[in-house]
Amino acid sequence: MIYMVENSRRIIKVIGKILLHNKQYNTYMIYEWILNRLEDNTNNNSILYNNILNTNNILN
Repeated sequence: MIYMVENSRRIIKVIGKILLHNKQYNTYMIYEWILNRLEDNTNNNSILYNNILNTNNILN
């Protein structure tokens, strides 16, 4: 589980860097929200997975 969280955190950081590089409007708020959701749900695999899916939906 710790590996999954750390791996997800790396993915999210990369996504955040890409968004910041592209200077998308409101990017920082989205990035911060993603990190907060990840922190809140570190003990729940399914919620963490859903947050990552939701993150993907926001970006698409």
